[in-house]
Amino acid sequence: FTLFPVCAGIGVSLSQGGSILGPLAFLVLFNIFNLGTRYFGLIYGYKFGGSFIEKISGGSVMQRLSEGTTLVGLMVLGVMTATMVSVPLDFVVGEGEQALTLQGIFDGIMPNLIPLLLTLGVYKVIKKGMSTTAVLFIVIGLAILGAMIGLKNIKIVNNDILTKTEVKNLSNINTGNNLFSYDIEKIKTNINKSKYIEYVKVKRRIPNSIIIDVKEKPIGCVLKDKGDNYYYVSENLCYMDKVERENIKSNCIIVESDFSIKENQIKFENNKDKEKLTSLIKYIKKDGLENKISSISFNSENKFLPV
Repeated sequence: FTLFPVCAGIGVSLSQGGSILGPLAFLVLFNIFNLGTRYFGLIYGYKFGGSFIEKISGGSVMQRLSEGTTLVGLMVLGVMTATMVSVPLDFVVGEGEQALTLQGIFDGIMPNLIPLLLTLGVYKVIKKGMSTTAVLFIVIGLAILGAMIGLKNIKIVNNDILTKTEVKNLSNINTGNNLFSYDIEKIKTNINKSKYIEYVKVKRRIPNSIIIDVKEKPIGCVLKDKGDNYYYVSENLCYMDKVERENIKSNCIIVESDFSIKENQIKFENNKDKEKLTSLIKYIKKDGLENKISSISFNSENKFLPV
């Protein structure tokens, strides 16, 4: 009973690293000691006879041997519990910077406390009479259930300006981790850093999905300066972002005018141009003409010329 967990620990360690030598090492090491003990036990038992049993029973040799093997066995079981029993509890408690995981809380009390409690619980139910086969299947079932709530799908809806990849990168979440290991409020904060986002909703969907519903700020138009630079602006002509010509959305009106941008603030050469353009953009969108007008520019008399 002492050699079995020792050899099993060596085999499991190799298997966790993905090596096929794990089960082979267990079988070879265990059977070297197992068959060796049987062979030499038979030889020396026949040689010394019953006098050997009387000799070691009469002194303290057998007691010391029993205590030593028990001590080694318990040490090995303790090490295996701490290093090979993994029960990650990544459930988040709290929000924002104050959020903590259950794993961190329990590790703060005592490192590897959960694996220890699980091992003691298994030992207790076996002592009460439950078969080891039933316990094994229960543990396997719990492991499968835990794996099922791992994040596998990240669904992003209602995005138009930002691509799904851009929203996912903003969220800073990845598949494969525990579904409950992510702080919903932190995901929202990360996505709201984008200039294009008005607000965002994030929901968990059992067993393995997170849904990100974004509401983007409407683009009023695209301003073009004399240097052929293009800028997304809101309906109130507030600066949103610089954009390359080939990346401009098809339904965005391009407005060529005299303006400058300083510290993300748009300043027109003529202040009345902003008021006129703001009103015009609102009328165009109200009447559904944004797909019929591709660009607007000013002529020398400072009039709008739709194209």
